[in-house]
Amino acid sequence: MTRPLRINLVPQPLWGKSLAHLMPNWTEVRDKVCSCGCCAICDTKTNQLHAHEVWKYNDDNHTVDLGDIIPVCENCHMTLHFGKANVDGKQKEALNWYCKVNGVSKEIARHQIKGAFEWWRIRSDYPWRFNPGINAKVEQITGINCTLNGQGPLRYLNVPYSEKDEVKALGARWDMIRKMWYVTDVTLQKNAQALSRWVIPDCDMSSLLNGDAEPKQFEQPLQSMQEHDDAERLRGELLRGI
Repeated sequence: MTRPLRINLVPQPLWGKSLAHLMPNWTEVRDKVCSCGCCAICDTKTNQLHAHEVWKYNDDNHTVDLGDIIPVCENCHMTLHFGKANVDGKQKEALNWYCKVNGVSKEIARHQIKGAFEWWRIRSDYPWRFNPGINAKVEQITGINCTLNGQGPLRYLNVPYSEKDEVKALGARWDMIRKMWYVTDVTLQKNAQALSRWVIPDCDMSSLLNGDAEPKQFEQPLQSMQEHDDAERLRGELLRGI
């Protein structure tokens, strides 16, 4: 039995922040999610499945929670990422698939998709933070332990930006992918007392997704005219062809 294909676009400040990019054992998680051989949306049976992260956005306090990780076929994955489909020149294919799965006309589909892009525009104006507990949610979904410390010789640190020079002098290095400071076990043993205040005892994926930036009190950002024009131009590019 198929279920509705709902487009929920990732706000621009969260682009590039996903479990697929950051989780060390993502391949194991992906393979477990896709082992069923069937798309969770359209029921297509295939061995070419993608593990799609379903994120829940709290529009009151601008925080993000992991809702689910589901197996989806190539067509559903393309349509879920409708913005990328537009950029790749596949907007017609994505629109047709949306209509087929949801059983709606192109007129209704265009209205619903434009609504999703309007939500994307609104949400892209705010800063977002991932709530703790992502590791537990992944384990609940897959049964796979996603604790990072203990997987290999690296220990990740929670370092405020103002203390980066201090931790660097103690031998820490910057992980360009995860956007976090880390040390090897050898370095940690050598400077255990000095580094202890930064060590994350059980590194939740939320720490990696948020990076090492300190939480800030939310204030609605003021966009310059150039930033506003750039955002509208991007939105126009994404909506072109719908």
